[in-house]
Amino acid sequence: MEVTAGLVTTAGEGIVLAICQVAPIKFSTMKVLFDITLVCLSLVLAMVFLGHPEGVREGTLAAAVCVGLVTRQTSKLMKKVQAVILP
Repeated sequence: MEVTAGLVTTAGEGIVLAICQVAPIKFSTMKVLFDITLVCLSLVLAMVFLGHPEGVREGTLAAAVCVGLVTRQTSKLMKKVQAVILP
């Protein structure tokens, strides 16, 4: 909602928004790609430094994918709400 409203965003969403302004990619798609990239990076670093995937399990992977998918659905809803409130 903060992205749709144009409010100040958190660092994670801000990076994704900056990439979306340069590249012609929808926010929700870039959010999924960015989150999966961060999970892969954390897996690689954990394997290099610890020798096993510490702290990265099913929930981390599910969150990386599902947050972007939920964002896609809520942004569609927010656009409909904006169309009704701000004609």
